[in-house]
Amino acid sequence: YFKILMLSFGGLAASAQGSEQPESPVFEIFAPEKVVASAAGKQISATEWRLTDIKGETIGLHRYRVSSDVARAQVFYLPGTNMNGVLKTSDERNNLWLFLAARGVTVFTLDYRTRFVGADFNGDLSFMRDWTFARFVMDAQNAVLQIKSTSAAVPLYVAGFSRGVSYAYALAG
Repeated sequence: YFKILMLSFGGLAASAQGSEQPESPVFEIFAPEKVVASAAGKQISATEWRLTDIKGETIGLHRYRVSSDVARAQVFYLPGTNMNGVLKTSDERNNLWLFLAARGVTVFTLDYRTRFVGADFNGDLSFMRDWTFARFVMDAQNAVLQIKSTSAAVPLYVAGFSRGVSYAYALAG
């Protein structure tokens, strides 16, 4: 169903794989679509969804796009360790997501469950016991199901940076 494009420290690799997916989880809109930036003369909007499991642990999914355009492709970007999918700059020269969105590519980015543990957390860390590599890949699979539910007909490419490349590769395999 999707192609994988892996970016790691300037390296580039590409591969195509199919993938069996479990039943879709229920993501809820956390931040409805709103304009967040301008690039190449177009208004780029963002939407944020969140998925909270039965243990109360959360992942997030962001979509960046020009809502008035028909998407030519989609990219699911898996950030590196200690990173997330929140937009940090509105300058397309310094943000691949905005650059792509302004050119007709819808970009989805993932917030790992680690984002939702506060920097000032001072409690028992045992709840992270099952935060394994497989758990993070499963989170990415759940995000792909959400992406497919919004626009299954558009080709999906998976990209990752640093640790995100490992998750992307496992997701495609």
